[in-house]
Order: sequence, then structure tokens, then C-alpha cells
Amino acid sequence: MSKLSLWYPVKPLHVNQGFGSGADYYSKFHDTLGNPLKGHNGNDLMAAHGQPVYAAIDGIAQYVKDAHGGEGVIITTTEPYEYAGGTCWFNVINWHLIGDTDAAYSLPIPYIGRTSVKVGDLIGFADNTGAPYESSGDHLHFGVIPVDQNQKQVFPGNGYNGAIDATPYFNGYFAQDSQQVLGIMGKIIQLLKTALAAVKKN
Repeated sequence: MSKLSLWYPVKPLHVNQGFGSGADYYSKFHDTLGNPLKGHNGNDLMAAHGQPVYAAIDGIAQYVKDAHGGEGVIITTTEPYEYAGGTCWFNVINWHLIGDTDAAYSLPIPYIGRTSVKVGDLIGFADNTGAPYESSGDHLHFGVIPVDQNQKQVFPGNGYNGAIDATPYFNGYFAQDSQQVLGIMGKIIQLLKTALAAVKKN
């Protein structure tokens, strides 16, 4: 079974605020158990208003809007991955997107229902929707939450609303370049197979 591998959802990459930062500030937010957060429960990535956001992993995408008017796309993996000595699925959060708040941009996925996406598919456009307190402005909040097959958080009481730091799981490639990168990788693999076959013949 494979380990989680994420592509960068926006390009270029610049982290405005990392996972776990701002303990004092984020204590005003509460997790699903009613406890104050220990810190920022995601990675805020630099993104201008309307900047394209691409799927960082294959999965099932769903548009979500919260009580603060925050809008985003959650991608749920369709297969389990190795994690913490066992296996789990992941919800990949892409938040503060433009949903129905800017007529100049149309959500690339349906507002209702779930749809299959692949790495590199356009899933939304960056904004700053729904921030209930002070905010750094337009950006992409990117989060990762391990869940079981019934969509229950694996670590709901971890102080970050079940989220974990995505940083160790990024593979170093940008999702918008995925077709080119995968194409090159495919050619390299084919060349290696051809070379191996030639060696076996000799």
C-alpha cells in the first residue's frame, strides 16, 4: 500500500502561514469537540484573487460552504494509504475559494454533488471567502485530514480539528504541470524497461 503523495495546488509556492503557527490567535477557534485549537490547522499558500487552484491528488471533489460564508473544495481520496502504523483515507481541504461571490469566475466543479477529479484538474479560484476574523487577504488554505472509510476523523482531538501538517507529503511537483511531469516520467520508465529487456537478451 502506498503513502500519501501531494502535488502543490498553486504555483509558485510560498507559504504565508505554516501548520501549527499562531497558537494564541487560533485559540479563539474551536474544534468539533468544542476545544480551542492549538494552532493553525493547515498551510496558507500565497495566491492572488482569482488564481487557479488545481487538484493536489486524485479523488472525489465536493464544493462546501460554511456558516461564515467560507467556500472551498474538499477532495476525498478513493483509496486508503499507509498512515500512523495503519491505513486511512484523506480529506484534502482547499479553502477560501471563489464560489458564488464573484461573477467573473465560475466554479469548475458542480455546486451540488460529488465529482471525480485527477491531479492537475482545475478545481477553483483563490479568494478570501469566509474569514470570520482578521485575515492576510486572498490566499489558499490547504489542509489534510486523515479519516476512516466512514469519513470519521482519525484524530478529532489532536488540537487541530483532526488535521495534520501536509508539508511532509508534498512530492515537490506542481499540480498544474502534472501532465508534463507524468509524461516525462512515463518516457523514462519506458526507456528503462527497453534497456532492461536489451540487457536480458544479451
